[in-house]
Amino acid sequence: MRFIKLFCFLALMAVPLVAAGKYDETLSWPVLLNGRKLGALVTAETAMESQFTIPPGALRDGENSLTILAPPGLDDIEVGPVSIAPKPIHELLSGATIEVTVTDAQTNRAMPCRLTLTRPDKTLQPLRAAPEGDVAVRVGVVYTRAGKVTLSLPPGDYVLHAGRGFEWGVGREALSLNAGEVRRVAFKLRREVSTDGWIAADSHIHTLTYSGHGDAKSEERMLTIAGEGIELAIATDHNHHTASRYSALPEAGSLSPSPQRQRFQKP
Repeated sequence: MRFIKLFCFLALMAVPLVAAGKYDETLSWPVLLNGRKLGALVTAETAMESQFTIPPGALRDGENSLTILAPPGLDDIEVGPVSIAPKPIHELLSGATIEVTVTDAQTNRAMPCRLTLTRPDKTLQPLRAAPEGDVAVRVGVVYTRAGKVTLSLPPGDYVLHAGRGFEWGVGREALSLNAGEVRRVAFKLRREVSTDGWIAADSHIHTLTYSGHGDAKSEERMLTIAGEGIELAIATDHNHHTASRYSALPEAGSLSPSPQRQRFQKP
């Protein structure tokens, strides 16, 4: 189920039932307020809250109309509740703070990872993450370069998970945050599946930077590759030969991509 919020900003919750991982601009779910487009729902099967800024003058005195346009050929969705907050989105997502560190339980060294933040009902929670440039952020999901991140979000009850692909265990922490509270959470992950003699690979990788679709730029894709524990990343960007080298800097726990590309024409 998916949720969206309009904040003057508007917030609304909804869940389109579409195939996970599929991307097609013709299958988007535009959200309109009084006929004015605010954005579109994310095409995913996961319950999430979506947030949209309401431009000045978009709200009318009296009755207003919120419309979600369905693409052809898709199943039903569930929407609601819908709410409006008289503040910018960045202020709404600044009521409480979680300072997170994720380390290897064996070496005590910080590690790239994926963090997932949900409400107790498993709805993905919108958030902000810092430091900028070291994180790739989507609704309820953060990939971090070095296992250290500061999350900003509204006060409330949440569940935070930390992981790094199939080989590693998963950390879980239930949280109740008050307004203005700063909570520190430390996860120690263990490699639970022995993969000696094997390599973790992803043979089908795209980026918005080179393929022109999806929503992950090449810098963000490097963070997701590291956060999922991928050791052999094979770029398959459309109409490009993209060779990427990833060099780990152990002392910083960071990644430095150096992509090279060559465009070619179809015969």
